[in-house]
Amino acid sequence: MRKLALVIFCALCVIGCTKTPEFYGKEPFVQSAALTVSQALEPTNFHQNIAVKATVKTVCKTEGCWTILTDGKQTMRVVFAQGRFASPMDTEGKTAIVEGQIEPTIVSEEDARIYAEQAGLDAQKVTAINGEQRIPIFTAESLRFE
Repeated sequence: MRKLALVIFCALCVIGCTKTPEFYGKEPFVQSAALTVSQALEPTNFHQNIAVKATVKTVCKTEGCWTILTDGKQTMRVVFAQGRFASPMDTEGKTAIVEGQIEPTIVSEEDARIYAEQAGLDAQKVTAINGEQRIPIFTAESLRFE
């Protein structure tokens, strides 16, 4: 009887320690394979429900209300749908999968410069930004980490 109780206890411990994938926002819903940032930024993917898998480059240090993802070639700004959730602020360097839509958005010169700095562009490129800019912004409905 003690052996059975020990086996059950050990099984419960193993089950309790098994990490299930966490997600923020909606439960993952995109059925197709995740794209890279470079693939997602192709205009044919705009206004479509897509999943993007990339490395977290930067996270908003105030509230986790936005993040910058990278595939090593390009970066993409991610905001979270209607502020319903945020990214944990300690996720830089982790692999994230976001699901939602990417849309070109017109932003002011000031915001475009801020976004460029946050994306890691050098000072010369940041100061070269003039006038309103059309920037693709991904609105995430779901976020999870690998």
